[in-house]
Amino acid sequence: MAQVEAESGQFSQIIVNGTQLAYRDIGKGDPLILVHGNISDARSWEPIENNLAERFRVIVYSRRYAWPNEPIADGEDDPWTLHADDLGALIEKLAIAPAHVLGNSTGAFVALLLARQKPELFRTLLLSEPPVLSLFLPSTPPTIGQVFKLLISQPWSFLPVMIVGATVVGPATTAFKDGDDEKGLQMFARGTLGSEFYDKLSDERMEQMRANVKPHKALFLGSGMPQFLDEDGRNITVPTLLIMGEKTSSFHQHVNRRLAVLISGAKESVILGASHLSHEDNPEGVFEAISSFVGV
Repeated sequence: MAQVEAESGQFSQIIVNGTQLAYRDIGKGDPLILVHGNISDARSWEPIENNLAERFRVIVYSRRYAWPNEPIADGEDDPWTLHADDLGALIEKLAIAPAHVLGNSTGAFVALLLARQKPELFRTLLLSEPPVLSLFLPSTPPTIGQVFKLLISQPWSFLPVMIVGATVVGPATTAFKDGDDEKGLQMFARGTLGSEFYDKLSDERMEQMRANVKPHKALFLGSGMPQFLDEDGRNITVPTLLIMGEKTSSFHQHVNRRLAVLISGAKESVILGASHLSHEDNPEGVFEAISSFVGV
């Protein structure tokens, strides 16, 4: 397979599901594949991947359209179900099933979608704050009926869900529609991470976000988040660990707790001093949580 020199090391290239992806394969042991979130790429895992490689064979890749892969075309959609298909094809082409899969944010949602479809590919499902908004509001934007149903059926989650829609999703969508990608990125990142963690982002991390803003914009202006409903959660059979930053947003706390109720036998781990990017904020805490759950 071809090699490409990246800023932080050498990536190989692999063609899966009709697209070429950059990836690294390091370490020995049970296979563990890392799936990054939006406005991120494979570099997001650098704080933790070497520690993980001491106990696992780690495969870290940049998802479709993420740096340094082929960028998304202007106006093209970026459906998350396609990313789930890519992940499944990657696991199958590398012949590493069943694999441990660790996903953060969108990457966790992608892993969850694949586990719903092909549980046989998974050894464990390690989910760091998947933004499963459809557990509360099945469509985006929601109908008035869906809003009232949420208020009645899950009143404790109503306010956090409505706040993230009004202060993060809505304004970021408007900025992207207006063509102001920088404003949309900043509003989304600050709202998702919280001001404390956003203000501490390095220039390098901000550039990583900017390098991957176009597929993120496509999510907001395209088909949007896929549906994953209560019955989907109840049907997950893969052993699941739900990872949550101690200082993450109230919305992500409610999503994690809802998934913990729905997925039979799911375990929870709170990462101290961390926000939404817990593997970057406290990589040692995430490493210990995974090692304890997997039993290595």
